[in-house]
Amino acid sequence: MDKLDHRCDALGKCVAPVGRLKTLKWILLVGLLVRLPGLFGTLWYDETFTLWLAGLSLPDLLAATAGDVHPPLWYIVEWLTVRALGNSEWALRLPALILGLLAVWLMYGVLSRIQGIPDPVRTLALWFTALSPMLVHYSAEARMYSLFAVMVLWSMDNALAGRYIWLGVSMALGMYTHNMFALYVPVFVFTAASKTPVIYPLSSIGIAGALYLPWLPTLLHQAQNVNSAYWIPPLNFGRISYIVYRLINGPGHHEYIVLITAPLLLTAALTGSYLAWKSAHLPTRSPAHLLLWAWFPIILGAVISHVIAPVLIERVVIGSAPALLTLIAWSGWWVYQHLGRWYLLPITGALAIGLFTVMTTTIRDDVLGRYQQLPVQAGDSCYHLNASTLITTRYALPQCNHSIWPSENALDQSITQQTKTAMGMAQQPIEALSGLVWLFHYTGPHVQGLEYAEQRRILSAHPARATFLLDNDRNIAVTQVWRLELQQ
Repeated sequence: MDKLDHRCDALGKCVAPVGRLKTLKWILLVGLLVRLPGLFGTLWYDETFTLWLAGLSLPDLLAATAGDVHPPLWYIVEWLTVRALGNSEWALRLPALILGLLAVWLMYGVLSRIQGIPDPVRTLALWFTALSPMLVHYSAEARMYSLFAVMVLWSMDNALAGRYIWLGVSMALGMYTHNMFALYVPVFVFTAASKTPVIYPLSSIGIAGALYLPWLPTLLHQAQNVNSAYWIPPLNFGRISYIVYRLINGPGHHEYIVLITAPLLLTAALTGSYLAWKSAHLPTRSPAHLLLWAWFPIILGAVISHVIAPVLIERVVIGSAPALLTLIAWSGWWVYQHLGRWYLLPITGALAIGLFTVMTTTIRDDVLGRYQQLPVQAGDSCYHLNASTLITTRYALPQCNHSIWPSENALDQSITQQTKTAMGMAQQPIEALSGLVWLFHYTGPHVQGLEYAEQRRILSAHPARATFLLDNDRNIAVTQVWRLELQQ
């Protein structure tokens, strides 16, 4: 196995030998090849939301984001991309692909700075990061999670290298990427403080706070919008274990694959944690930082979910995926040393199954395929009882005139009234329409009762001429569609 030799001095300045750079180039090339297929194909719900926001004016984009649950940095990136490359599916996903490769490059630097990790483990960990099912999946999604991973890795590299001004900048940009980036801030502060006076990492927090201060009131407003109607399920031990598994092996697996591979990969992660703990004796940049990076954000997210409100899902801790894969690489190297190379196959095979699943399985909704089976004609009206179907059908059925029920709900699947207004959603009662009207209702576990009441009222007053059921979310929920004839 080719070694990623590293030469770092006491200040964290590293010089990479030529052989190491050659290895990195091959890893990046392979990482690009496995990410390219996901660049194409139809968008799904979250991506169609990105598409809509990227097409707004910049003031409307900021207003819409302020009423949502995410900060604006990713949407600004997509706003610039759409104006430079257009709004095709591949253009919308291209920033995520580039950032996915940048994450691999940053991981290369982070691994150079954490002392005490065997060189073969560094090489294997870098390969695992480039081929990570979780990171590959989000490198092909027009959402902020590749940027999230990049900001975590960049901040970790800054903390290890003692670049305190840049650490403050990267933490601020991370908070502008995703609110749950806050789970990682203690990791960076502890890492930086472990080898220098605490005043320096505290100054990084001050820089980050000053840069983030303009958005802080909006964050507090967003936190109030996340109430009991929010869709994230409560946590238990099994759910937390499944989140860790998906961080390691990606989404979209059938149950029997999970039953086979989850015990193996979770055991490997725990074994790697034990090996790292045994080696965590160096005064600076020790494997203890790796353990903190891998596990602390997950534990903190679980505590917040239990005490305050459910917030923990795998993608909000995607920054821990490279660290978990490093622990698995450490476990794999131990197996290779003590049992032989053939015993390494179960670990690499399980990860290969995850990568194959991500590259070949339609994990996301086939929005176009689902909605375009409806015989909607140009000039028809599409009326929506919640924002979910409006956002997706605006992309899938552009020939329809879309409008939404002016719901009085404070939270409609995390789309607030402020966001609807800024996005330019036409809000009106169905009685304002005439002619052929398609009534859409997304029925899921988090849909509110008022929507069902409005559905029954409309169908009682305007009997449907035809009914359609469109499967969605692996049959957890369906979209019901009725064709109505309305007279003015």
